[in-house]
Amino acid sequence: MHSLYRRYRRHLARNSVGQSLTEFALILPVFMVLFAAALDLGRLYTSQVTINNAAREGAMAAALDPTSYIANQPCNATVNKVMCGALREVQGSPVTLTPADVTMTCAPSCSRTLGNTVTAQVTGHFQLLTPLLAVFTHGANVTLVASAVAPILSAPTAGATAAPSPSPDPSPTPDPTPTPGPDPTPTPDPTPSPSPTPTCTSAPSASFTLSPSSGKKKQTTFTVSDHSTTPQPECPITTWSWSWGDSGAGSTSNVQVPPDHIYNAQGPYTVTLVVSSAGGTSNQATHTVNVTP
Repeated sequence: MHSLYRRYRRHLARNSVGQSLTEFALILPVFMVLFAAALDLGRLYTSQVTINNAAREGAMAAALDPTSYIANQPCNATVNKVMCGALREVQGSPVTLTPADVTMTCAPSCSRTLGNTVTAQVTGHFQLLTPLLAVFTHGANVTLVASAVAPILSAPTAGATAAPSPSPDPSPTPDPTPTPGPDPTPTPDPTPSPSPTPTCTSAPSASFTLSPSSGKKKQTTFTVSDHSTTPQPECPITTWSWSWGDSGAGSTSNVQVPPDHIYNAQGPYTVTLVVSSAGGTSNQATHTVNVTP
């Protein structure tokens, strides 16, 4: 009786192992498909962030030099800086970007005049690993589009130099006993020498604080405070160019204390400040803000 019980136990154990292997074989393909879909979703999110950053880099390069752009041409650090800024950002990422996918427009013109803006638009291409997400993306090939707007840095105007004050004419001393005779030859006034104009060569130091560093879209109000300085008193900061990193109304400002800002969409954004001095030198500072749903 005891021997029959042991054989029955062994038979049940063999059947249990076989059933577990069969169930695992049925579940494994489903698990692999779900894992690949989750991997695709993460790659897709990373690619969209990369495209957003590529548009911002292109817009910032155009703000500093709006004439350095040649459409459909590869990166050139001398004559095509806008293309370099966008293409370098996507290197090593799962998204594909070609020179034909990077465009730049100016409003109202590309001249370095106060009030002109530049828009960089980037169109990236992403390939899904599994067709599971293709139902939601309308195909395995996904097109990602992003754009960024930045103010074109205006050319600073040199400050006017005050005209030197001429020395006063000396007061004539009357003769105690005037003697008739020819009028004395008048002494000409000395020619005033203009004061030398200080040379403005040092670049300003760009610095600002951002509060808070993260928040929710359409709810959190973000504030910036300028702390930029210049090493030369005779070389003051003349222009402040702010970019909140998104597009739309209020995304840029040209005053030292810009209005507070609220983001309408989630994602990481780069807040940028570019300051320029009276001598034509400039510098920039950035902060990253994370906006959640």
